[in-house]
Order: sequence, then C-alpha cells, then structure tokens
Amino acid sequence: CLCLTARMRTVLTSLALRQPSSRQIVHRFRGSRPYSSNLTEISNEQFITESVVPSYHFQRSLPRLPIPTLEATCSKYLTYVQPLLDESTFGTTQKAVDAFLNGPGRDLHALLVENDKANLHTSYISKMWYDMYLSDRSSVLLNSNPHLMLRPDPNRLRQLDRASSLIHSSLLFYRSLKEQKLSPEIFHTNPARSKTKLFSNLVRLVPSSYSWYAAYMVGAYPLDMSQYNLLFSTSRIPTLKADVIQHHDDSKHIIVIANNHFFKVEVLDKSGRVLAPETLRSRLASVQALAFKSTSDGTSAKGPPLGAGTGLPRDDWARLRDNVRNLSPTNADTIDTIESGLFVLCLDSSADAPASSTDANRAFLHGDGVNRWFDKSFQLIVTANGQAGVNFEHSWGDGVAVLRFVNEVFDHSIKSEPTSSLASGDIVLPDQSGVSHLPLNLNQDLTNSLKEAEAKVKTEIGKLEFQSIPFSEFGRDYIKKKRLSPDGLVQMSFQLAYQKLKPTRTTAPTTYESASTSGYKHGRTEAIRPASLESLKMVRAFTDKTNTNVETKAALLRDAVNVHSKRTRDCLLGQGVDRHLFALRTLAGPNLPVIFQDEAYKLLNRNIVSTSTLVSPSLEGGGFAPVVPEGLGVGYGATDAEMLFNVTSYRHEAADFVQATVESLREFRDVLDVAAPPSEPQK
Repeated sequence: CLCLTARMRTVLTSLALRQPSSRQIVHRFRGSRPYSSNLTEISNEQFITESVVPSYHFQRSLPRLPIPTLEATCSKYLTYVQPLLDESTFGTTQKAVDAFLNGPGRDLHALLVENDKANLHTSYISKMWYDMYLSDRSSVLLNSNPHLMLRPDPNRLRQLDRASSLIHSSLLFYRSLKEQKLSPEIFHTNPARSKTKLFSNLVRLVPSSYSWYAAYMVGAYPLDMSQYNLLFSTSRIPTLKADVIQHHDDSKHIIVIANNHFFKVEVLDKSGRVLAPETLRSRLASVQALAFKSTSDGTSAKGPPLGAGTGLPRDDWARLRDNVRNLSPTNADTIDTIESGLFVLCLDSSADAPASSTDANRAFLHGDGVNRWFDKSFQLIVTANGQAGVNFEHSWGDGVAVLRFVNEVFDHSIKSEPTSSLASGDIVLPDQSGVSHLPLNLNQDLTNSLKEAEAKVKTEIGKLEFQSIPFSEFGRDYIKKKRLSPDGLVQMSFQLAYQKLKPTRTTAPTTYESASTSGYKHGRTEAIRPASLESLKMVRAFTDKTNTNVETKAALLRDAVNVHSKRTRDCLLGQGVDRHLFALRTLAGPNLPVIFQDEAYKLLNRNIVSTSTLVSPSLEGGGFAPVVPEGLGVGYGATDAEMLFNVTSYRHEAADFVQATVESLREFRDVLDVAAPPSEPQK
C-alpha cells in the first residue's frame, strides 16, 4: 500500500501506544558516541512541527479493527472469485465454501475472536502480517520494496544541495517525532472545526483513553501511528527461515552510500540536536570527495558490492551476511553501523543520472542494485542531477507513515531558503569531521560471492520493463462531473485494458488494489477486488464491436464503478475479505480446510494486476514490480486535471498495457459525453 487516498473522506465519517508485540521485533539500546568537529554548527531549527497535542495522544483510544462475521466474509468471497472462474469451477468453490462455513470455519473464527479479545492492545492481523512479510524468503528488491519519486526542487538542482536540504528536513521530522512534537495523524472531515488552535488546545487536555472520541465529536478521525516508531533507525535483518526487525534507539548518524562505499556521517550533536544545513552539506562534500577519489588512471575505484547482498533471496543474504561478519570484527562493526543508522542516503554517480521520468523511477525502485541497502526502513536516493526519491522496506509498515514523512519533508525542504553560499553557487569545502569511511575486509571467497551477488541482482533488474506515462486529457474533475468515483473509473479502465491485452480471455484477471485500515489501532491494509461480475459485463460490452448502444455501455460502466465503490468502503471499514481469510488460514496451520486448497483461493491470491493509487502534491508518482512473473505492477494517481501511470512487467507488456489503458479512458469519455447523466449523483 502506498498511500491513504481522498476516498477516506466519505468512509471515515461513518466510523462510530503500544507497539505490536512480536518475537520478530528486537530493540537495541546504544549510547551516543561523542565526536570532535572543526566546523560543527547547530541548526536554528530543531523541529519540523511543534504540536501542542502529543504525537501519540490518540493511540490508546483508537477503535479496534473489527473482525467481519464469517457469514459475511464467505458471502463476499464468492462474489470476489466468481468473475475469475468458469461455471464448473465456481460450482466446486461454492461447495468448498459451504463446507467451511458449516464446519471448520466456525471453530477457526471462534479461535480468532478469542485471540483478539486476549490482545486488546493490537489488531487481529498485526502480528500475522509481520510474520508473513518476515518469513517470505524471496528478495525484498522488486518483490516487496516500493518507491516514491519526489517533485523537483527548482532552488536545488545540484546533488549535494538537494541531499543536504532533504537530510536536514528529515532530521527535523525525526526530532519532532522523538519529542512527540509531530502533530498527530488526523483525517479532518470538517477542518473549520477541527483543524484549529482551539481544537488542539482542548483535545490535548482530554485523557488519552478518551481523546479519540473527543476528536470524533467534531468530525476529526485520528489515525494509527504505531508504525511511526519504526520509521527511523530500523533495519530488516536476514536470518534463516524468518527475518527480524531490529530497531536502535538514540542513533545519531546516517549512512551515506556513494560509488558502493559506505560512510558513517554524524548528523546530530551529543545532545541530539540537528546540525546546520551548511555542516551537513560540507560533510556530504567530504563523502563525495572520498568516494569518487581519482586513481592513477583517472577513474574512481568502486567499493565492493556489499549492497547487492540486500537484493538477494533472504536465506542467501543471511548466509552471505554471516560470512562477511564472521570474517573479522571490523566487518561486524561495519554492518552494525549500517544497520543502526537513522536512515540511508544513496548518492548516485553522474553515469547513472536519469534522462527521463522512466529512468528516474527505475533509479528509485532499484537503481544499479548495488549502491543501495534495501534492508533499511527507508533509503533517501538523490541522483547526480538533483532528482530525489525514497525506497522503503515494507515489512515494518505501509505507505501511510512514509507518505506523511515525504510530504512534510518535501514541503519543508522546498520552502527553506538556500544558504547564502549555496544560493550563490560557491564551493563548500569538505568537512571530514563527523565522517567515517566504513572499512570492509574481504578474502577471495567473499570477493567472489559479492561479485556473484552483484551479477544476480543485475540480472533480475534487467528482466523488468518499466513505463512511466502521463495522461493529461482529463482527471478527477471531469470524472466527478460525470457523477462517478475517479478511482473506480480508473480501475475499470484497467479491467478493459487487460482484456484488450488478452482478447481471448473469458474471465476477469485477479486484480488487487491496496486499501489502508489505519483508521483502526494497528490496522495494516485490506485488499479491494476491482474485478466483479459487473466489471466483466462492462468489459464484454465495450469489446463487443457490434454493440453501439452508448446508454447500455454507460449504465454497465456505472454499475461496475458503483460495485467498486461499495467494496472500497467495506475494506476501509475493516469489512473486507482477504485479511479475515488470511487470518483463518494462518490459524488452521498445516491441516488446511478444503476452501484454502480450492482453485479459487489460489487464483485470488495470485494477483495478475497489482495496483496502488498515490496522490500527493510532493510526488511525481511511485511504483513497484509485479508480484507474479506473468503480472503487472500498476502505480497510478489522478489529480484534478491529469493522471500518471507507472507500470512494470516481466513479460514486456507494460507499454501495451498503458496504451490500452489510455484507449479505455478515451472510450469511457466518449460514452459518458453522449449518454444521459444518472438521476442520482454517485456517492
């Protein structure tokens, strides 16, 4: 899931700190290490926001994620899978569902409810979801980590200018969060009443056990912020069979990767205060000078491809990481330092400077696969021509926390005045104080292993096709004028586009759209399923060349969008299907009921068209790779006047799918412009 979208406005109005306890989350406490500096200056700013309401003020009183009834889930499940199946297979599935509903399903559901009541501090899905991510043995590169691409900063076109500004703003965000001065995450349905100083001053006086209800009374809906605890100083650590999440308190450094070299850069002083932008930039200049230092032949020596290890399958990386650590105490210290950093900054070389939007998106999704550390909670990536993006590891959290971080950091950074030296283009001298090159001792076997890792990662990256295409013919405003849900219409364009791509197909493709359940304590995501019997009828009407009745097409399109909107509301309110069934399947253990062995369940969980929507004034989009080899990864966003599609494929179908989506949107417009409007507006 990449973000929390505007459709929550309708849903959240119907809604009447303790971190998830998991054996796979480990905390390390380390004291700060003092360092000397000749150029250290403390920033005049120390917080990105200074809220009077503590960051986690509402956490204790958040409503709990509801568990749907077994009957409702089974009924919806049949409607989810029916368009994916032929008639005979669907009949078999109906029998499996009936047997589950009247047999083992009831016992499993009762056990789930009992476990939920015994763990009131969290949600029924939280620990299972952590365990699902951490037990997955495939590489996080492409298979898990998504990316976000920031808009340009016209005042900072040079790499170090952009990087130092974003680092500074990120650290202010970190300090605000650490001191609970970051304003709570709240969805405001009536900003005139709740987005005011009066509201803040009053609600902060309400005990945290009741504060959510006080906010609810004025149309404000606080969202879960438990994932924010793991935004900084957090790494996913590879171990055999299942990874662990490791969090370090009181880190004062970041890791900078340049030319495959790793550097520890102190960014906070001994008291935890943020250093000045000028100091941060001078330290980055030192990193750049050291990383790209010319050799006798005029080239710069790359560091060993250690970062490629984080792009390997998890068990392979766990073995390789252990071998590197065990070779020498120096190597162990280097890896510990990398994993304990607040976050990672990747400075890409001029040779890798992206020349197009597609190139830039590829840089942020995977880059060269080596000048990265994909295990970090997030990596801030800045190209040689000043473009910036974020790549984040997905097990610790979803897009809500990352998007809030990116929005505030971008907004603060772009509004901050460049320092006089940066604005005038003066050269800032490197400051090597507070900068440490992290050494790595390798024998021939490890050298060969890292080269093999690099080759494997580059091979996987080379298989991926990426297409980034804007669509400027219309956007949200036009769709809303036609009394339709913008997200629903775009999702229906994907259904029609896939049929154009596979014209002989008689069933709908399994399609996944991520929805956030952050309106609930320790909520994660739910799966919206855009494919429906209604969408299948719509697709058949639009692909039938003999059907020229625009009124019929428009009516079928509206029916399909309406079903999608209803499913979206259900998912945001914790009344979806996928997570409930996932929890029941997990509790079942190795003795799976027939419903989970049935072809329909396997098909529903093989997402051919995996989608996530992203709308933010800070971003030029985001994306991810397909989740199955024959699938498509579709990151998209619609603003008032235009849309953007970032599509990936392993079968070179991305360009054709984008073109088919554009054609579908045009067909929808042509029909809607002619057909009579509905008597009732779309809710």
